[in-house]
Amino acid sequence: MLISSSGTGACYVNQEKIYSEVLQGAPFLKKVVEAFVHSMSDRLNELEKALKDGRFQELSVLAHRLKGAGGTHGYPAVTAAARSLQEAALRSDSAEAERWLKELRSLADRLVPEAPPETRA
Repeated sequence: MLISSSGTGACYVNQEKIYSEVLQGAPFLKKVVEAFVHSMSDRLNELEKALKDGRFQELSVLAHRLKGAGGTHGYPAVTAAARSLQEAALRSDSAEAERWLKELRSLADRLVPEAPPETRA
């Protein structure tokens, strides 16, 4: 099933899984996408520590990096949530940043390093 992702592009979701769009046209990047998916826990821990310590500038930089990495690896939903986290960090809005970190955790739990099933050969 194809659903929209906050106006940032398409996002393929099937039964709670979020598939990588980049693997539709570039299956040779599977190991790169796998490494990104496996790095999400460490990335989110780093973001949470920056927020907990009140380091909003660092939080903004880390969210900016995740925003780009999400798009590069074919996960526009991650890009959209990271963008919102970055904006919250720029405003030093800890409550909003916490909300977006929670959303990113939820997304990370659902990422799979595969192309959407309907597009696989």
